[in-house]
Amino acid sequence: MKSESVQVGVNTNPMAFEELATSLATLTSFYQGGDMGQIVAEFERLYNHALRQPASYSEITELAGEAFSTADRIAGRAAWLLANIEDLRVLSVHSRVWHRVGSRYSVPLLRQVERTTSIQSLLVEDELQELGTATVTLPLSVLGLKDGAVWLVQAVTAERMIDSAVVEGLPESRRLVRGAVFENSILEERHRETLRRARYILQKAFPSLEIFTFVLVMHPQLPDFELYHVDTKAKEVRLTESLIRTNSIDFKEKLREDHQSLWTLAHRFDDELFRGVPPCRGGRTLGLLASAATRQLRTDKLLTWKERQFIQMLKEDFDYDIPRDKIRHDLGDRLVGQGFVRKRGSQHFMTIKGMARYQYCLAKYTTKGTENPMAVLDICTTQRNKIVERYGCL
Repeated sequence: MKSESVQVGVNTNPMAFEELATSLATLTSFYQGGDMGQIVAEFERLYNHALRQPASYSEITELAGEAFSTADRIAGRAAWLLANIEDLRVLSVHSRVWHRVGSRYSVPLLRQVERTTSIQSLLVEDELQELGTATVTLPLSVLGLKDGAVWLVQAVTAERMIDSAVVEGLPESRRLVRGAVFENSILEERHRETLRRARYILQKAFPSLEIFTFVLVMHPQLPDFELYHVDTKAKEVRLTESLIRTNSIDFKEKLREDHQSLWTLAHRFDDELFRGVPPCRGGRTLGLLASAATRQLRTDKLLTWKERQFIQMLKEDFDYDIPRDKIRHDLGDRLVGQGFVRKRGSQHFMTIKGMARYQYCLAKYTTKGTENPMAVLDICTTQRNKIVERYGCL
């Protein structure tokens, strides 16, 4: 009975595991022989218990900290939901359609489609610059591929419901035939324009590809949602029941059992860089961490990187073209802020905590990690020794 009560109180937050990883790596380096007993058992228990919990969107956002906008959170939740309910291969999350640097325009969405489909864009550079527009639109929530077609999805929130997968007693909830979850509404013009422009430029670049446009409406607190297939050529987009492709009512039993079931990882990925995890802010941060960690694991010496080297790493691993100011933001606010990477002068290096988080995520999100907590401790101890050898201290 005592053992069971202890298990109930386990903190599954990976930060608790990482703090133990850091402490144990240091203790192991100084401790010769003997038995560390209870502290080792606690380390193993935390790791094993955490791995049994489902990998979810809410957990992965902890990687990015709190410094990101509500819109980014909406797009991230939308990406994870679509990956689960539609098996959508998510290519981009919360991305601007047009980027302008100086007097030049670019459309990163084109490169993402090219890379994934191996189909070359038909837009030459001069034509792209002629089409470029400085008019500001909202970021596109989700770009993805399904069955060879491009999906453009704009995510919005709504609270006025007429039915729900999890709430009883709404006026229309006793209907025998499934209907709408949300009241009919008109899509805001700025959302319609974002979808319209994204579709226009992608269709010109890839005329052989089918391109579908959707609106995903989600409740800000409840797990209810509605996915509408819309026509952005219309002057006004009315979100009516006839446009519904699927909604939360279709997943009633699953959602009532677990409200977050549609925002958890459907399966583990066979990729040490976590390619396949929807690239929301937390997913992108995980990619940054993986780029550094995989390189560090290949060498016996402590690796250090400057910002420009980090840019090159992401180009090699993910084919990302990320400007230096964006890298500085991600390194400072994400990796350094979370303690996964430390900076000395202009050089960055992987911390013990960073290596522990990478190993934890590798075991939980992929098939490439070890589920042996003592093997993780060995890796963290090795990283600790590399840091001390280079700098003389942690």
